[in-house]
Amino acid sequence: MAVKTQVFQPSSSNLGATIMQSFNMIRGKDVSNFSLYFLDATSNKRAGEEQSFFMPNIVIGRGAKCHVKYGDNYSTVSREHASISSDGKSHFLNHNPSAKNPTFVNGRPIGGTHMLQSGDEIQFSHNGPKARFVSSNQVKSSTIGVTSRIGSAVGQALKPYKTAVKVLGVLLIGSLGLGAYTTYQNQNLKTEIADAKEVMSFLDEEIKGKQAALEEIKDQNSVQARKLKNEIGSLGRQLRDVKNKPAEVVYKYIPNPTSSSSTGSKSFTYNHNASEPVANSSSDNTKKRKKGVNNNNSQNRNDRGTAGSGEGYGDEYISEVDNLNLELPNINLLPKKDVFILLCKRIEVSYNGKTETIGVDKFYQFDVSNSRSEDRSSIFQGTGFATKDKELITVRHLVQPWRYPSNNGAHFDNLMQELNILEANGAIISLFFDAFSEGGKEHSFNTNNMRIDDSKDEFVDTGEKYKLEFLKSLSGGGLLKSGKIDKKFKRHTERFSDWAKCSFSNMDSDIKINRPKSERLRTGTKLHVLGFSHGNQTQSSRRRVEALYSPTVVAQDYTFDGIINTSGLTFGQGNSGGPALLYENGEFIAVGIVSGGIGTSTGVIVPVQNIQ
Repeated sequence: MAVKTQVFQPSSSNLGATIMQSFNMIRGKDVSNFSLYFLDATSNKRAGEEQSFFMPNIVIGRGAKCHVKYGDNYSTVSREHASISSDGKSHFLNHNPSAKNPTFVNGRPIGGTHMLQSGDEIQFSHNGPKARFVSSNQVKSSTIGVTSRIGSAVGQALKPYKTAVKVLGVLLIGSLGLGAYTTYQNQNLKTEIADAKEVMSFLDEEIKGKQAALEEIKDQNSVQARKLKNEIGSLGRQLRDVKNKPAEVVYKYIPNPTSSSSTGSKSFTYNHNASEPVANSSSDNTKKRKKGVNNNNSQNRNDRGTAGSGEGYGDEYISEVDNLNLELPNINLLPKKDVFILLCKRIEVSYNGKTETIGVDKFYQFDVSNSRSEDRSSIFQGTGFATKDKELITVRHLVQPWRYPSNNGAHFDNLMQELNILEANGAIISLFFDAFSEGGKEHSFNTNNMRIDDSKDEFVDTGEKYKLEFLKSLSGGGLLKSGKIDKKFKRHTERFSDWAKCSFSNMDSDIKINRPKSERLRTGTKLHVLGFSHGNQTQSSRRRVEALYSPTVVAQDYTFDGIINTSGLTFGQGNSGGPALLYENGEFIAVGIVSGGIGTSTGVIVPVQNIQ
């Protein structure tokens, strides 16, 4: 087993493997990687910050050679306390047997080596600093820009090896030259990227025009209709080819100098037999393509996001684009101020003319002038986000949790079961929430006016009786002297209906949603998730809340049973209801709502197209 081969190794014992992996990364190969989300500050990272690692072995401790160095204020942490190593597929936490204090994973001490799962919480010694492990192997390191790859490789590789700095410096700087040369050689691909966008726009317009013409034909089996259908199919295949392998086919589209499409954009003629232009060639075909196609795009390219992230290109195209160092998402533009932590403060149940509550009597008790007065206690927590349309969007399982069986603990699950049975017997259940965000935005709402879709939920009548345990007073008045009611309930059956929204008319927001785009995402498309994973556990009590950032990648083309599956479950419980954002044209737009996960590796996102 791989676990047996993993042991703690000192910080300067992996020189050969480190050099090799650094070379592979700089040259654009995919290498094993992971991230640490620091719940407590290190010597150079604040609490709440995250760092990605690409080395085969990193060491954590208080020593100067450690990749993750903690200050001497953590006196129980050893100079070299533990390491994280990789066998290329999995990651392992290795406790240093010489350390005086233990290493913990999810609160339990490890004896030697422990295979890490994404989301595991690591603590170094009793009362020592904590960090959360996030597996990033699904995110290809080859898709990182050349400059970023070199910076990460050099910075992480050189740190432990003071005696080998000269050797590593020469080798890695040599690789830097190789990377720069490769980038220079690939500049011609920029033209093809710009060309591809215009060709795709042209093909899309042609398809729409022919589809509109087809709809006007009454006899769909006529010769004319069949001809249009064949043409639409052919154009669709061409569009897919341009998206997935533009460098191989885009040169076959010759711009028409005197004609344009119906919208005024550039028009093309498809020449299947066109010869591929040679790089730096002075041929007429090359000049025509560069002059006729690229000029309109060269100015706009710097103002747009990474081509492919918003257009649904496949993995191959994303790698080519990122390796050209085109604009990457500007994380500083993430709309954190419009993402809210939602705190359920009270559950109110009305039945048989009586009302009973669980939770606090008062809510929305914020003191705007003093953020320390925010009351973050709650029955349960989640995430929501405000949109430019002045709506609050979240998940249905947050506002109707009794319809979604869970494993939150016997007491909570039994309460939810009782609420479900009461609702199925005619009770009205209202939840009251406090909501606030990093930007100081504060609000309160209840679920009475929330819009949901429960049309596919299943109704079950067991024919049995159920004795109320939590809300006993609702069975009084002589109607249910025994405290028992019919044991019937409703439960959700489809993930695609896990959304809820309500009016947020007094709350301004910059988040725009794009419904059509949410159903057309392609494999490899990068999404950016915001939310409050693990609720208060990842928030400081000394300052306002801040939504956590998690990158993820679309795992399948389009939607699967009405949902978006993503590779790499980088968000945790409490993030449900947060926005999944696409970076396009220099801004983030919402295309999905975080719903949850499947196992420990697959994220589930509800496309905004599902919202009614």
